[in-house]
Amino acid sequence: MTMQRSYLLFSNAIHEKTTLDNVEDLNLPPKVESKLTGPIDKTITFLNDNNPNNDNGSCGQLNAFKVEVAKPKNRLDQATQDELIAIAEAIQNNLGCSN
Repeated sequence: MTMQRSYLLFSNAIHEKTTLDNVEDLNLPPKVESKLTGPIDKTITFLNDNNPNNDNGSCGQLNAFKVEVAKPKNRLDQATQDELIAIAEAIQNNLGCSN
């Protein structure tokens, strides 16, 4: 049974929210899903811990997410990879990450 998750990231610096599509909707094998959701869970923790000094950690977690998305063994088609990476990069731009 897959738990339904919705990823909503808030950037306190610019008061803008960006939604990362539900990875579970891709119907990936559990191990692949876990590798993709792990960095997102950590990003959410960093952004919601009320410590702005931790927001930079989100940049690294989003980079880790992009690396996982691009791994051939995860078997994501190019369109899905492009979409997920574009969303992660939009969040990084909103946070002021250097990507």
